[in-house]
Amino acid sequence: MFKTEDGKRVFDEHGTEVSPEELGADQIPDARKRFEPFMRDREQQRALMEERAQLHKFQQKLDEARDRLDDKDLTADALDDMEGDIDASTPDRVRKLMGEDPTLGRDGPRQRDAGMDLRSQTPIVTEPAAP
Repeated sequence: MFKTEDGKRVFDEHGTEVSPEELGADQIPDARKRFEPFMRDREQQRALMEERAQLHKFQQKLDEARDRLDDKDLTADALDDMEGDIDASTPDRVRKLMGEDPTLGRDGPRQRDAGMDLRSQTPIVTEPAAP
């Protein structure tokens, strides 16, 4: 049980308010963690677990794509579809690590000056080199 930062209300660990008749805020020691920081920590933990699941799922997708690259029957259209699928499913955390703006790329233009072309496994340069 947690009391709020103002010390007036009580909530359980699931976020359900407890009536003063059940448990008064004055019955919870002031030294105990307050409800608001507890819920912030809990939300941060949930977000990290979700991010971790997205990263695992994305890694699986990359592994499957890497395995398909060895397929001699892989068509250019299938490769383009695979690239599009990978691009669309790239988690925001990966986009940030790659120096991209995660708010772009799904529906808007990508902020990519250079990238990787799965067909050639070599970097793509989108602007001509300066003379």
